[in-house]
Amino acid sequence: MTAALLRRALNLLPDPAVKLISQAVGADRRGYRRISRLGADSENPWIAKSSSIDGWLFEGEHEFLWELAIESTHGDIVEIGSWMGKSACIFAGACIDHAPGTRVYCVDPLTMLGSPSQEAYHQRITKGLTGTFFQFIQHASELGYYNQIVPLATTSSLAEPAIPGDCRLAFVDARHDYQGVSTDTRLIIPKIRPGGVLALHDAGVYDGVDQHIEQDLKHDPRLSLIRQVHSVVAFRKTEEPKNS
Repeated sequence: MTAALLRRALNLLPDPAVKLISQAVGADRRGYRRISRLGADSENPWIAKSSSIDGWLFEGEHEFLWELAIESTHGDIVEIGSWMGKSACIFAGACIDHAPGTRVYCVDPLTMLGSPSQEAYHQRITKGLTGTFFQFIQHASELGYYNQIVPLATTSSLAEPAIPGDCRLAFVDARHDYQGVSTDTRLIIPKIRPGGVLALHDAGVYDGVDQHIEQDLKHDPRLSLIRQVHSVVAFRKTEEPKNS
């Protein structure tokens, strides 16, 4: 069973069952560490660096995010949902190497908010950690991308006025319920420049993300589907409806 299918299956179960199955198959702390270390053997130094940061990116997703981040040098990058900085490391590296005048705006309360089952899972894999702010800053400092990021330690709704209106890429990986993810994309799509990209994480993993993609984003005249790599789905923002 793939990691994505496993996580989806676990989301359908009550917390006690999730805990027992997770411990049995290594999907808790051991599985989390194993997924976090993906990319360690990459020839891309920023992807390799990102493997030292805890978080969830699956096979092929690191390279896809890098590709999206470097296809244009105009406009900043914004991510909604940062955890400890894994994707921020990749995005910041893309800015440093290909667009040094741009920045990564990282929107996340850094307090591990989520559904009750998600919060319980976070507690298990982090040994009771109550927030990720210090880990996020430490990684940025130690791995050499601190000056390329703009942390906005709050929710997307409160951070929206501080996000530039000419972003080349927006990556949404925060709340995964339908209301949460649709709120995030509604706020961020107007901030993306024409020709820029909206990407979402955990498609095929969380029902709320899938519902929003199928019900809303695929029918949004401002967006055109690029492709999906594992659980990352990317759309191009256009000024004209897709069928015009």
